Amino acid sequence: MKVLYRIIYAIVIALGLYLTIDLTNSNVVSSYIDEHGKIALEDNNLEYFVSSRYYHLEPLKDEVISFDHYTFRVLVYNTANIRVVQNEKEIVEGFQMILHLIDGPEFPIPFTGTVTTDDPEIQVAFVGMRLSSLPIYTFIAGQNLGIFYNMKDFMAEDETISILNLEISRSGQLLYEYPLNLSNDDFKLSSLLSTYLSQNDNASPTEPFGDVGYAPVITINTRPTVIRNASIYVVIAFLVTIISFTVKRKTMGRRIASPGLKTDIERLHDKHVEKR
Repeated sequence: MKVLYRIIYAIVIALGLYLTIDLTNSNVVSSYIDEHGKIALEDNNLEYFVSSRYYHLEPLKDEVISFDHYTFRVLVYNTANIRVVQNEKEIVEGFQMILHLIDGPEFPIPFTGTVTTDDPEIQVAFVGMRLSSLPIYTFIAGQNLGIFYNMKDFMAEDETISILNLEISRSGQLLYEYPLNLSNDDFKLSSLLSTYLSQNDNASPTEPFGDVGYAPVITINTRPTVIRNASIYVVIAFLVTIISFTVKRKTMGRRIASPGLKTDIERLHDKHVEKR
C-alpha cells in the first residue's frame, strides 16, 4: 500500500505543477489584455480588439443597440487573413463583430451569434465570448475557433448570398435580432490585398496602407512569471515530501498513556507479581 500511496502522491504533485504553469500563463495573458484593453477603451480605439491581421478602417456597421437591461455599441469590420496553401498565398475574407457593453450589468456567457441569409439552409452560428474582464464581447467559431465569419460559408453555387441578420440568443431563446444587410459589394479587402500582393512581388503587408488596417503580432512573455511560480511550487512540494516521508515525529513511541490504558497496565503488572 505504501508504494501505491507514493505513486498517487507523485501524480498529485505532477498535476499540481501542471496547474501552476497553466494558471500562471493564463493569468499573465489576462492581465496583459486587461491592461492594454482598458487603455484602448479610454482612447476609444475599438480597432484594437480586431483579431484578424487585416481589416478595413471603415466599419461596415457602427451602431448602438439596446435590449433588456443592456446597451451595446456594435461594430462590424470587414476582416481578412493571408495564408499559404501549397506555396500559394490565399486571401481569406470575412467579417468580425465586436460588441462593446456601454451600459447595463455584465452580459452572461455563453451565448450564440447566428448569422442568417436569404437562403434558409445557410446559417452560420458562432459562440459568443468575453475578452477577459473587459466589457468587450465577440464571436468565435465553435468547431475551429475561427475568429471571424468566413465569406466562403455564405456562398451558394459560387455566388455570395445576401447576409440578413445576426441573431443573438442564449439557451435557444432569441435575445435580439440585429439587421446586417450585407452583400458581396460591401467586402473590399480581398481586392485591396490582391492588388497589394501583385504590386509588391507577392509580399504580404506588414503595416497599414490606404484603407487597410494592420493588426501587428502581439507577443506576451509569460516565461519569467511561469518559471518563478513553478520554482516556488517545486520548493514547497520538495519540503512537503521530505516532511511526509523522511522526518519521524519526535513523539512517536513516547506518548503518555491514557487513564484507561494505565489501569490495564497496572493490572497486568499486579498479575505478573502474583505469579512470581
